[in-house]
Amino acid sequence: MERYFSLYGKQNIAVFRHALDLYTQVLSFRSNASKAASSGATRKMLDLYVYWTDMDKLQKFIQVRKSILNSVKHLVGNESGRKALIKSDGIAILYATAKQSDEMKQEIQRNCTSNQMDFKVRCTNSTGPQELFKKTGSEQQAANPNDLAVLGKAIDNLALTCSQIIRKSMPKLCLPIPSLHG
Repeated sequence: MERYFSLYGKQNIAVFRHALDLYTQVLSFRSNASKAASSGATRKMLDLYVYWTDMDKLQKFIQVRKSILNSVKHLVGNESGRKALIKSDGIAILYATAKQSDEMKQEIQRNCTSNQMDFKVRCTNSTGPQELFKKTGSEQQAANPNDLAVLGKAIDNLALTCSQIIRKSMPKLCLPIPSLHG
């Protein structure tokens, strides 16, 4: 299934997203998720997620990224998937993505509250600040706060899914609290 993602991902986004949703439904069964995780699908899906996160500077394909995260969430549902996620440094990838999503959402909220005609949403990555969205010149209209609010909720859902995957995959440790009974 993963080889088809690389073939159709760049050409037809709708087909790609439906294939991801179908893959997520297949992974909802534990036996399928276990087989996929043992064959290395966790790392492949993380690589695919990093690729789409880097490619999606305009935040147009948030639903595709959410579908990829849902697949990772099902893969991490068993022990082999959790081990594969930890081994492939997926925790750091998901944490960085959640942090970046939170920064993006805060920037959107600041832009929603400002009444400027010319606004920018900025995102920092390894190459520095990137201009994501700007209305100027002939497109000078008041920014629609509803569109930005929907975008903020979608980005917030990405961060929430990342945190759910991180919580699911981290080892469960006892808190270092001395007992009350001696």
